[in-house]
Amino acid sequence: MKRRFQRYAGFLGCLLAFWAASCRPILGLDEETPNRTRDAGPVGPPPRWWIEKDAGCEIEAPPARGDFQETDAGPQSSTDEPIYFALTQLRIGSVDDEYKEYPSGDPSAPWQNIGFDLDGQCESPCEATSVSGCPNVLDGKGCRDNAIGQLIYNAQTVIPDLKEERLNCELLLGGYNVILKVSGYNGKPDDRSVRVDIYPALSVGREDKLDIAPCPSDTRWRNYASRWKSNEHWLVAHDAVTASVEQPAGTFDLPDSIWRSADAFVRGWYLVATFDRAEFWLNGQRNIPGFRIKLSSAVSVGWLAKRQGRWHLSQATLGGRTTVEDMLDSFEELGVTEEQCLGGHRLTKLNLTYSRDLSAETGSCEDPGAALSFGLSFEAEQTLGGRLTDEAPRRGTWPLGELCGDGGAVSADADASQ
Repeated sequence: MKRRFQRYAGFLGCLLAFWAASCRPILGLDEETPNRTRDAGPVGPPPRWWIEKDAGCEIEAPPARGDFQETDAGPQSSTDEPIYFALTQLRIGSVDDEYKEYPSGDPSAPWQNIGFDLDGQCESPCEATSVSGCPNVLDGKGCRDNAIGQLIYNAQTVIPDLKEERLNCELLLGGYNVILKVSGYNGKPDDRSVRVDIYPALSVGREDKLDIAPCPSDTRWRNYASRWKSNEHWLVAHDAVTASVEQPAGTFDLPDSIWRSADAFVRGWYLVATFDRAEFWLNGQRNIPGFRIKLSSAVSVGWLAKRQGRWHLSQATLGGRTTVEDMLDSFEELGVTEEQCLGGHRLTKLNLTYSRDLSAETGSCEDPGAALSFGLSFEAEQTLGGRLTDEAPRRGTWPLGELCGDGGAVSADADASQ
């Protein structure tokens, strides 16, 4: 009798402890089972089907439209409402996932792990850094091309606030964002026809922008979840869309963007989008003025999963080409102009020119058609959408540090005659 009671008591205790998961091995409810799904998509990252190997080492070449085979075509695309994503984290390569900083020249600098092999030229994918097609710039791991990541990594000492820690804090607080609109997706592992639009967002759409808290001076913000909510919309400038239209009151579906991928697809839960032209613009309105990356021949890949009714885009990478002229325009928008910061302007142009790593059609790294590679990784979560606004990007001050020779900030709105 006593043994039977103990057996019943043990079973009752197991039931009572069910939510604490102490009996999962007995009941077979191990949450870590790799094949178990939640709302949609696998719990862990699915296999990266586009990766090639050389001498046992992975080559991070970007996937292409031809990688989608009719054998995994999946159902026809859905006509459901589009899914909007807002970024919750971005990484350019100057710090690691824990925001650890690396001194200039560190052979393990994080930029090496971000981006794609855009030129197909690499001495060895097994090397941490390898000679690229152009002699002045090294490739990262897996032959990744990320010249802009290297530049930003090396520029932290002269532009202290061009740091991912500051950029990510403002992102989480809602000071700016980059919105992705995914249309026509069937919600399945494979979809042959999906559309992706990109919209730079000025800020989360609150009536009182002062309601967006400033970034703390310490590192407490690293423990924040997003300070914007999934049911909040974003402000998007009219010049980001193809047509100036009036949105009905209370609706947040945005018109087509001028930066779009009309032939995107999903394979094995990975969303793949290619863009002839795209802008990744941290279009700040509050603490940080806008800084944009103009790209051509860009590609984005990210893992789709739906958890607790909300879509996520995880372990995503964006890579593409940019030019010296376009990057110089971006720095001039921050105030690094010949009029206000002559020395810094010359130094920036010199470094950009020297860092071209994607050769021109002639095969030369010195010809005008030579470009710089850019790589960015990001995480994103489903959001409400956006409202069009006539607000212009703020041209405020940027702490330029030593770049302009005085250790101070330069105002992009300042009157050069003063």
